[in-house]
This record gives sequence, structure tokens and C-alpha cells, in this order.
Amino acid sequence: MIPVYRAFLFFSLIKIFAMIEATPLTWEGSAEAALLMNADTGAILYEKNADQLRFPASTTKIATALYVAEKKRDSLGDIFTATWDAAGTVSAASRLDLLKHPPYRLEVGGTHMSIRVGEQLSIETLLHGLMMVSANDAANVLAESISGSVPQFMEELNQYLREIGCTDTLFVNPHGLPAEQHVTTARDLGRMAQVLLRDPLLAKVVSTVSIERPATNRTHSAATIWNSNRLLRRGRHHYPKAIGIKTGFTETAGHNLVAAAREGDRTLIAVVMGCRQRGVVFEEATQLFETAFQQVKVKRTLFAHEQEQFSCQFPRLTHPLHAHLATDVVWDYYPAEEPLFEVELSWIVDGSSPIKQQQLVGYLLFKSPSGVFLERHPLYASRAVTERWIYCWMRFMKQKSAFALITLGLLVLILVPLLTILRRQERCQRLPGGQV
Repeated sequence: MIPVYRAFLFFSLIKIFAMIEATPLTWEGSAEAALLMNADTGAILYEKNADQLRFPASTTKIATALYVAEKKRDSLGDIFTATWDAAGTVSAASRLDLLKHPPYRLEVGGTHMSIRVGEQLSIETLLHGLMMVSANDAANVLAESISGSVPQFMEELNQYLREIGCTDTLFVNPHGLPAEQHVTTARDLGRMAQVLLRDPLLAKVVSTVSIERPATNRTHSAATIWNSNRLLRRGRHHYPKAIGIKTGFTETAGHNLVAAAREGDRTLIAVVMGCRQRGVVFEEATQLFETAFQQVKVKRTLFAHEQEQFSCQFPRLTHPLHAHLATDVVWDYYPAEEPLFEVELSWIVDGSSPIKQQQLVGYLLFKSPSGVFLERHPLYASRAVTERWIYCWMRFMKQKSAFALITLGLLVLILVPLLTILRRQERCQRLPGGQV
């Protein structure tokens, strides 16, 4: 097996990042915090107070949906029964008395899907109610049924959020009704949305405009539920490129929106928080998307094959190995998105034998910061390199020794039978009368 020698191109990395410096989007809006990111690469195109702790309101339900899918993806048909602790309501004023009620208690007037105590619903129905209607009762029923209690669910959910990289988030309920310690950031919400879009089940749920809610043991007929995300529905704020994800509002938080849009092979996530009017949150998300989608890709040459040389000194060779690219390495990208990558030089020769001119000797490997392989470009020897005379002599002697051993073996195989025959003939000649 040929060993692979690797060396990181620190100087080349510095040059690459200098050449591919992003030009941030220019945008002004009334949102108190905002973020625009590429859903596939994680590149940040725009940010405003993205790390400021804020109340998320019902965008909390993105996290709840993620953990529900994590735990019950293969059991969407399972039936959960609503208890009073999950579906019961109290007045808004009474709910704020933490001595009487836990932070997950529902309040009269909050968004819901009219779940009754004792009603039985499937996980699939509850998920659609959670993300489309923004049903607080669905959030509680899911949490209680999955983990045994809402507090236990919240403990597990917060641990899960830390594991996926949302380190500035702490949730005390699964729906987002006001609670002093219930906070997150625009950056963490963007990360949650990024994970959600990678999940085909949830991506389909958040992009659904309407769906039929089946009849249950407490309802007589099916009913149609509609998505509260105005970007998806016909009307003043409809945005054809939108593909979900979640709205949120409380008096304390203001109007929040985590939205995703796709044009061609490019998917973007916008987080808009703290707008004072509902319509504005949709307008500003659309403005962010369009500002980015109107950008035209630019091309940059990272490595020019006629200028770049890559070298490595092997002890056995008389001169350093110099290698070159066959073609330029060119990347195209959008000006607001700085490509994040590392370059690694990987040799596929170990210098144990002479190298011919134009021989394939290695690769330039491009990887994401997390180590995911992106692409590779072959390197070829710029000139032939011979071995030092001492190693040539050693290899010659080793080859000669091998030849001598083979020759000796053949001689043994030939001479032993021949000597045996000669000895028998000599013995026969010594017997009187030629007797055998």
C-alpha cells in the first residue's frame, strides 16, 4: 500500500481567502434582528444583531418539530391522546403566575387547532397543526406524549439543540408563549431552519399550503387547515419562490418570521425578528431574498496552472519533486457568499522509485471546514526526478540478491536429481557381472 503524505498549504490558504472575499449585501429594514444564509453551505449573506438574545414566539415550534421528527419519524401514524395538562387553557393574566402554572400552560386566545381533552390524533396530524396553524395545543400534546411530560421534553429538546449547534438558545416550553427565560437568536433560528430543510418530511410539512385534518373520536367531520405563512398563500404577500417555514408573534417578541426560498439550485433562509407590523415581516423577508437572488455569479481563479508549483522533498530522490496542475482551478460564486473551504495537498507517491515527467503524483483536495470533500484536481510531475546513487545501488544489490537466490534454487532442483542418477550408475558399474 502506497503511503499518502499530506501537507496543508497554509500560504495558499491565505491567498485563497484573500481572493474570495465576500461583499456583504446592502439592505436596510425595520427588523430589530435579521439574518440571511445559504441553506446548503451555511454562508452568511447578511446579518443584523444576529447574536442578540430575543423572544422567538412561535418560531419555537421549528425546534419542537425537529425533535419530534428525530424521535418519531417512523411512527407518524401513532395516536396520542390529549390530556388537560397539555390542552387545557387559562387566562393570559393567570398564566403568568408561575406559582400557579408551569411555563408551558396554554392561554385563552392563543393559536390552536381546537384539540379537546381526550381527543386522539396522529403524530402526522399534530405535526401539520404545529407548523401550519401554529397550534400551541399540538405542541404540548406532542411534547407530553413523546417524553412523558412537557418538562422532560424540554430538557431533551434543549440538549438536542446544543448538539446541532444552537448554543445560545434556551426554551422552557414547546410552543413559544411568553416566558422570561425563553430566548434564542436569529443565528440559532437560521441553523434550526437549515436542519429542517434537510429533512424531507418536515420540508414537505412547512411548504404545504392546506391539508385536511381527519375526523377524530371527538369531532364529527374532517376540516381543512391552512398555513399561516403568507408567503405561501395567494394574496398581497405571496412570494412564488417561498418554500416555508414558520411565523411567530407575541406582543413582547413582535412579529418574527423564519422563511426559506429557492431559485434554481440556490436555497436561502431569512430570519426576520422584531417587526412591529405583521405585513412588514413578510415584506422584509422578500426584500432580503430578492436582494440576494438578483446577484450574478462571479468567477475567480484560485490556482493558475501556468504559475503555481507544488514541491516536496523525498530523501531518496536527487532533487525536490515539483508538480503542476493541468488546468486552472476556477470557482464561481455569488458576491455575498464567501466560499468556505480548506485546501489539502495529497501526494500519492512516496519517493521510493524514480518519477517520470508528467507522471500523476498527487491531488489538490478541496474540503469544507467540517471536512466534507468538495472536489479534487490532479497534480503532475513537472520534470523527471531520479534516485540518489546509493539507493540505486542498494536496489540493484537487492535485485541481484533475489536473482542469485532464484538461480541457486533452480540449480538445486536440477543438480540433486542428476547426482542421484550418477551415483546409481556408479554403483551398478562396481557390481561383479553387472548384477544389480
